[in-house]
Amino acid sequence: MTPVLYNSFLKFPPFSRLPTPDFIPNDNAQKVDLSFNNQFMALGSAFGTQLLTIYEITAGPTFTKLADPAVVPTVQCLSVAFSDNGQFLAVADGSSGTTLIIYEISGTTFTKLTDPSTLPTSNVFGMDFSPNGQFLAVAINGAEKVIIYEISGTTFTALGALSGLPAGAQREITFSPDGQFLAVVGDASPHITLYEISGTTFTQIVGQPDVLPTSTSTEVAFSDDSQFLAIGVDASESLFIYQISGTTFTKLAEPVGGTNGNSGIDFAPNDKFLATSGSNQFFNYDINGTIFTKLQNPYPPFAISTTSLKVAQNGEFYALSSGETPFVIIYRINI
Repeated sequence: MTPVLYNSFLKFPPFSRLPTPDFIPNDNAQKVDLSFNNQFMALGSAFGTQLLTIYEITAGPTFTKLADPAVVPTVQCLSVAFSDNGQFLAVADGSSGTTLIIYEISGTTFTKLTDPSTLPTSNVFGMDFSPNGQFLAVAINGAEKVIIYEISGTTFTALGALSGLPAGAQREITFSPDGQFLAVVGDASPHITLYEISGTTFTQIVGQPDVLPTSTSTEVAFSDDSQFLAIGVDASESLFIYQISGTTFTKLAEPVGGTNGNSGIDFAPNDKFLATSGSNQFFNYDINGTIFTKLQNPYPPFAISTTSLKVAQNGEFYALSSGETPFVIIYRINI
């Protein structure tokens, strides 16, 4: 790696760009996810002929495109999600018909499962598997808003509807790593809805967080220790970070530096840093107690808008998806 001039000193950049994979999708990547065991990367695209691209990750890291599954999305793939146990990959497929495809993973083979008896009736914008592998949560731009599936073997059974969700599209959804909470963000006020989980019961946490976003919220992530919740907002307020105590979510001061709208948010393993991305730039924040301090910019920088990001669980790299060429950008983590 070549040192870079920072503040009159030659230093190794904390984040250095890796070569673009040999194969990239041909249009508008909307979502990226990395398997928990760092074996695979999946890209979902809104347009083009390659709506789902799956890579195997080997030492380097090197990203090699796998053969497409026998059944692939045919309309739009706006969301992708691996289960933490490495058994499943869930992908979105358009706004009607088979709107959700779930694959079982064996080696490097992805085999489509029988569709759940209940499918979303519109575009799936976000998905997440619970850490214990018991649930798949799906955020929808449709009347049902959210579907929670309970998983038994390879059967996905929809639970009852969640109460308290606002009207409009639900943009993203995530479980806390300790399995205690589910967070849903979307277009309409209050833009964030929180639930506490007990067994198969999801109870809305009314009156939380203490300070709410005032614009569409597009991304949401819990820290590895489940002590923080970060929300990306499509407006100048940009980034909300909450400290969690019991079932109380208290907004922290917004860090200095940030994008005008965040389309990607993720915490690094062991909460080493918080990564955020948006329009033509992205920022990373060191975490010290409740203080989030902006780190040096990645090198070399880029000037395209990103649509999502994900940090590898081994802390080696992170990937960003984009609607612009080359559609996927990967940075090595050097800190």
